[in-house]
Amino acid sequence: MYDLMLKYCPSCGGEFRPEIFTCGACEVTLLSGAEMQSRDSEREAKKMSRTGNLTGGEEMIQLQRAPLADLRHLEALLAEERIAVRISAEEGGCKKGCGPPMFVMEVSKTDAQDAARIVEQEYRRLTGLDDHAPVAADAVFNPEAEETTCPACGFKFPPTTTECPDCGLNFG
Repeated sequence: MYDLMLKYCPSCGGEFRPEIFTCGACEVTLLSGAEMQSRDSEREAKKMSRTGNLTGGEEMIQLQRAPLADLRHLEALLAEERIAVRISAEEGGCKKGCGPPMFVMEVSKTDAQDAARIVEQEYRRLTGLDDHAPVAADAVFNPEAEETTCPACGFKFPPTTTECPDCGLNFG
């Protein structure tokens, strides 16, 4: 499965030569093939230890709020990992036709971290964010700085204008 002589990105799955230590795209520390195999074995063992059912005594954590069709899709993904969910109608939702009825998906507290990882991976896959590096997602437009960075494209420019000269993002 994994070449023990290579390194792998635990985030994107990229394969690297042994002398490389960080994934250039994800900026995370690479793992050896053996570490990746161990991680996968631990995940599989954890998956197989789950029953896939709720007993009623679990402490539940709200995982997602969305229309029912979206939650059914996520429920199917989580079922593949034997993570049980509870879906219920949102309390006090709009009764005047403001939009589709919203529902809440809950998972047991013990499965919450794995469930959140799966939901995040699906979100990244559906939105195309797996192929998008957030180059300057935390950048803030500061009109008083000598140079500013566009949070959308990462272009650096003097803040003499309220629009990014590269992508056109408007800061006004």
